[in-house]
Amino acid sequence: SLFDRNKALGSGDGGAIYNQSSLIIQNSKFHANQALNRGGALFNNTATATINAKDSRFKKNTAGINGGAIYNNGGTLNLTNLSFEDNTPNDIAP
Repeated sequence: SLFDRNKALGSGDGGAIYNQSSLIIQNSKFHANQALNRGGALFNNTATATINAKDSRFKKNTAGINGGAIYNNGGTLNLTNLSFEDNTPNDIAP
């Protein structure tokens, strides 16, 4: 799947996806997504939220505060074979 140039409205978290449960991402591209606050491409929220991501690319995603590509807010991240390029201000937080 391609997630291209999405923007977070409202809370300003998770430019392409705001996850609160279980999410599987495979063979996907996240390009130039934006969040005003956290998680330019992905925002993983709550202690029970889980993201399983593999074989995917994160390029030029932007967050105003933290987690240009992915922001994890207490959940679980299982990440395999991901590539990160030019995400601002960083790739993954915290």
